[in-house]
Amino acid sequence: MSANIQTNVCIKQTILVIFFKKTFVSIEMKNINDRIQYLITSKGLNKRSFARKIGVDSTKIQNIVKGRNVGTKDAPEYKKNPPSYDIIIRILTTFNDIDAYWLLFDDYKKLNVCKKEVRRNISTTDRQIEQKEDTKVNELQTQINKLEEQNTLLIEEKNKLYKILDQLSAKK
Repeated sequence: MSANIQTNVCIKQTILVIFFKKTFVSIEMKNINDRIQYLITSKGLNKRSFARKIGVDSTKIQNIVKGRNVGTKDAPEYKKNPPSYDIIIRILTTFNDIDAYWLLFDDYKKLNVCKKEVRRNISTTDRQIEQKEDTKVNELQTQINKLEEQNTLLIEEKNKLYKILDQLSAKK
């Protein structure tokens, strides 16, 4: 992966972290099922519309978010099914503003490392730009100096020609 692409990915992830950290302050998400529930709510959707949007049956989303009944009528117990690979891919391709690392792991350590890398890359790029600007300014100053010298020589040459012209006019 090239440095520019990696930096762009890191910048995107950093922006998402900032957004999600502000939004998730009071929400505890222990697993991917909770993060999918949060995603549904944050997008202003319900389970059925979310399922329709990503192209799966709504019972799959229901089982992921709420769970399926594995208990008895008297003591219902719900077991949450983790989403399949297909559902995860559908979520990430439908909602391309969602960070895959957050959805799968809810761990910002990698993203914090990524923020440091972005800062380092920005600092390096800033230094490179400054160096190129300094080099260009020096080149332009050198050209200006040469042009001023040429201009001075041309003015001197013009003055010499005027003197010659004046001498020729005086002889007539």
